[in-house]
Amino acid sequence: LVVGVVLIGVAILASNARGLIEVVMVFNGTLNGPVLGVFLIGFFLPNCNLKGVWTGFIGSSVLTLWLAIGGMLYRRKNKMLPFSVEECDSFELFIIFCFLFRSFINSFYQISYTLYGTIGPVLCILLAVVVSCITGNQRIEEVSPKYVSSSVHKFFWTKEQINTIKQNEINLATFTSEDNQHEN
Repeated sequence: LVVGVVLIGVAILASNARGLIEVVMVFNGTLNGPVLGVFLIGFFLPNCNLKGVWTGFIGSSVLTLWLAIGGMLYRRKNKMLPFSVEECDSFELFIIFCFLFRSFINSFYQISYTLYGTIGPVLCILLAVVVSCITGNQRIEEVSPKYVSSSVHKFFWTKEQINTIKQNEINLATFTSEDNQHEN
């Protein structure tokens, strides 16, 4: 029953799309964008906390899904405007100006489906950073530099701190392996 409802929904959305490639790109951008955002947060921003990451993931998933469904249902075909304003008076220019600046929501749905894969990660990262700053950033002492990209180490740790952490991890690994040998 659930699969049938989902397939009917996909069929309705696909009937409003221009082609199969658009449907595939919309689903990929909508579903994979927030996941990419979480990966980038974990790899480049060690001071984002769990609340921020989850808020970013859920918020960007909901907003990109809303954008994708609304874009497929409410996207308008573009109308060609006149190329010349020579025969227009100022009132006609005002009407053209108002036509160009439609309501925010309707213009929001006019975003190209190829950008959904970019909107998701950017939105996820922005939400995660803001919520992490509001709720208190992750303490950098609790994060091991080996799980973070080496290109951002210099922003969060000094060389001495990195060497100390590496030495502590080596000592811990040695201590753990000695305990395992004594148990056997």
